[in-house]
Amino acid sequence: MTLAQFIPGLITLPVAAVSMLAVAVHLLMVERHTRNQIRRRIRMANGWIMLIAIPLCAAGFSYIDPNIKPRMFMIVWICVIGLVSMSIALAMSDIVNTMIAARRKARELRQTKQILEASLLRSLQDGRRPERADAE
Repeated sequence: MTLAQFIPGLITLPVAAVSMLAVAVHLLMVERHTRNQIRRRIRMANGWIMLIAIPLCAAGFSYIDPNIKPRMFMIVWICVIGLVSMSIALAMSDIVNTMIAARRKARELRQTKQILEASLLRSLQDGRRPERADAE
């Protein structure tokens, strides 16, 4: 380890390996269990970006000496900053997508509630028992 290394490789490699394993498992779970296509695409892209960024971070912290290879050091950290920025942008788009889906679902629930209330009111005005939704 030279003085230019920030963190020893014995620390960054295991942390990077565990992080990449966690992201890979997350990618598999998202691929199998996410029904919403837009959400799946956003999260898959974000996962792949993280899988690229993690080893670059480990290399930047431990294996590339800025005194010996300043150009390589700069390129790695510019790539890391770009990838993290893309990851944040994808996370923000996932938030916006979730908000849009929640509003859509709330609107559907309000419409269903209005339909059920109108049906109940008609049934009560006709003097008969309200129909149950689960009755066959």
